[in-house]
Amino acid sequence: MSHIDRVDCDLMEYNKRQARTDAKFEEFKVKADEIVGDMVFHLGQLKSDYEEYVSYDDLDDYVRDSVIEEFNIRR
Repeated sequence: MSHIDRVDCDLMEYNKRQARTDAKFEEFKVKADEIVGDMVFHLGQLKSDYEEYVSYDDLDDYVRDSVIEEFNIRR
């Protein structure tokens, strides 16, 4: 096998791996978007249950801060 054939073979293998990686990342993004969408829906319902008693801005701030803290802790 010549050097060019070997480089072509390596490049094809790299492209296959990259395509698998890209497909898995797209799959991850779809699932993450579904989870985030569900979270937003449920938190919206929860906030509407409590906004009569607590200001909407306070509820919004708490949710945002909780999500940010959760992601920062796990990094």
